[in-house]
Amino acid sequence: MKRIQSRSIVSLTVLMVFMDLLFSQELTFVQHPIDLQFPGIQCIKVVDLDQDGDLDIVGGSEITPTSASIGLAWWRNDGGNPIVWTRFTIDRSFIHVMSVDVADIDGDSYLDIVATSWQLHEVAWWKNSAYPTLSWSKNSILTGFSNAHDAQCADINADGRIDIVAANSTPGSIKVCYNTGIASSRWNTVSVAEAFAGAKSLVLIDLDKDGDKDIVATADQANEIAWWENQSGNPVTWKKRGIASGFIGVAGLDVVDINLDGKHDVLCSSWKTHTVAYWICNDLQKDSWTTTIVSTQVGYAANPHAADLDRDGDLDIVSIGVSPGELVVFEQAASTWNRKTLAGNLSGGCALALTDLDQDGDQDIVAGAAFIGTLSWWENRTPMSTGIDSSISSPVQFQLMQNYPNPFNPTTRIRFFLAEKSFVRLAFFDLSGKVLWSLADREYLPGNHTVLFDGSNLSCGVYLYRFQAGKYFATRKMTLLK
Repeated sequence: MKRIQSRSIVSLTVLMVFMDLLFSQELTFVQHPIDLQFPGIQCIKVVDLDQDGDLDIVGGSEITPTSASIGLAWWRNDGGNPIVWTRFTIDRSFIHVMSVDVADIDGDSYLDIVATSWQLHEVAWWKNSAYPTLSWSKNSILTGFSNAHDAQCADINADGRIDIVAANSTPGSIKVCYNTGIASSRWNTVSVAEAFAGAKSLVLIDLDKDGDKDIVATADQANEIAWWENQSGNPVTWKKRGIASGFIGVAGLDVVDINLDGKHDVLCSSWKTHTVAYWICNDLQKDSWTTTIVSTQVGYAANPHAADLDRDGDLDIVSIGVSPGELVVFEQAASTWNRKTLAGNLSGGCALALTDLDQDGDQDIVAGAAFIGTLSWWENRTPMSTGIDSSISSPVQFQLMQNYPNPFNPTTRIRFFLAEKSFVRLAFFDLSGKVLWSLADREYLPGNHTVLFDGSNLSCGVYLYRFQAGKYFATRKMTLLK
């Protein structure tokens, strides 16, 4: 398996225009309530918390203009159509929650929770007792961390333990808390940046694809988007690199491959200018990025995310805004962005996640409105694009088979059939639309072919693989269990 290789921008644009015109479908969503009485809902994480095979939601409450924060909670997915939800409290005293993440912090195979509190100036984690409906035990990671805003989990130094990267707005710093695995002194904290004024959002990702996790972050006082290159070593050393400056009020952040060229791009929002924009990576080593404005009309834009909502082979963008409270989809079609407003009454809209919540093969939307205290999900009922549905193409001509075994650990085989000599692209994604790996375009002879996929470096979960041979497209899901 080779890392994805760059393609001609012109060729890629022509292909995307052709696909959009031929295979586009009308986006259709149906809204379902999750919880209509959770004031201050600020942040969410969608994950199978109780490990029963379906997706649950973890969330935190900030203060609202009329209500105090009610802390941390999680919503159990009880199945049904539509899904039935039950809320469980994690910690009512951990108030003004700004971010949540989920990972196995202590290595006991149960998923724990990490959260930040702006008012308490704290980053903490809660141990999963193996009975998440009953009890959680809190453990501090950072205290006195003024206006803590975001904390994300990843194994930064490749020692097999989950570390925490945290950002605070005042004065604006980024710190890595290394997990020592020692109960009495679990965290060894190292500063990465101390002058990143108004640090807001973090994404931990292997931006330069050298095998370790880098840090991408935004700062709304510095009006800056930057990344810190993990240069490995013991201890790990970091090098700050620029992405953009002068993007006023930059807040929410996502890292995805917008133009599907194999390089990670950066998607951001600005609450001050009501803007959603993205930066295409031209040359990472030269810090060369190209800006595209998607919209300047998402009121107090808080968070943007991207995924292939209409399953036409390209990524669409979803954004949520605080006031008046809009949930908006920007569908990518023929290299333009078509706006579709799903909701205009989500006052205090900030919490947002894109995931296949009902596990039917498409991306749904989960969103919260802090000021009115509601959490809902939008079921994706967009018709299957003829460009992606493998059942529409005749198997006599081309066919993509389901990977076997599935679920798998850590390897699985993917078989496809070609009726004629064709250039083939086989790409692997996570559920947010991030490209993980791809076979470079190469020509295959007619007949049956098998590719071995190795998920050793991936976390457990559901992934997608997309196959293209000429005009034939197909996408399937696979599940990695460890």
